[in-house]
Amino acid sequence: MDNNCNTEKSTCTNNDGNQLILLAAMIAIILGKDLNSSKQNLLGSFLQTVGQNLTLLSAQKSDCESMEQ
Repeated sequence: MDNNCNTEKSTCTNNDGNQLILLAAMIAIILGKDLNSSKQNLLGSFLQTVGQNLTLLSAQKSDCESMEQ
């Protein structure tokens, strides 16, 4: 199975995804190491909400772009 995807503006590979996973893990460790479990939970919930909103914005933008074509 080929995990490459090509678009007009960028090229992404499975390695790019692996690097993003490692980066996210490193950021989580750095941000959470000095926080108690309650603060870690609060920060995690906040970041999940940010991610969900970004996904919603992306979906809306994709839908608008597909309607323009």
